[in-house]
Amino acid sequence: MPEIAVHAARRTKRLTCVVRRMYIWGMVHLSDYMAAHGLDDDQVAKGIQRTRETVSRIRRRKLRPDWETIKNIKEFTNGESTADDYMDLSEPQEAVAQ
Repeated sequence: MPEIAVHAARRTKRLTCVVRRMYIWGMVHLSDYMAAHGLDDDQVAKGIQRTRETVSRIRRRKLRPDWETIKNIKEFTNGESTADDYMDLSEPQEAVAQ
């Protein structure tokens, strides 16, 4: 039984850190992340496995990424940019899984 308590405590601590970071730093769109880290479209495209053109459209807020792309962005940014950061954009006009 103590193993379960320790496991739950680790999860709670990790969740608390993630939630606290979101409230302190706020939401981070891909364009903000790129500017803060000095990244260009080509570097991000390689990191999220999409074309440079797709990254450019997401960065300029012309396109909301699909779920697979959002997952890749979240992994690439170590969780700093999530699906919530793209909710205020309109639906994708065309597929971005390129």
